[in-house]
Amino acid sequence: MLEKIKKDIESGDRVIYKLGASWCAPCRVMDRVISGILGVNDHLVNRIHVIDIDEYPEISEYFGISSIPVCLFIGNGEYRAKKGVLSDRELLDWFV
Repeated sequence: MLEKIKKDIESGDRVIYKLGASWCAPCRVMDRVISGILGVNDHLVNRIHVIDIDEYPEISEYFGISSIPVCLFIGNGEYRAKKGVLSDRELLDWFV
């Protein structure tokens, strides 16, 4: 999974990865926000991804993630991380 994220960074495409865990209450809130977005924006299904860091600990190590949820906003060969629960507008604005 880490290699896919690295390829997305190199590609220049706009993509979001939400990093979290099933035991994390704020992460579950973010999951509902993302599900709501994808429910009405099916063109974003391949551009917003939910990753469980318990399954892929190398991702949190690579990006230095120490608290969750975190969204990695990837685009133009770069990424930035935003911590905490974000609104659907904050996520959708990335694709404008």
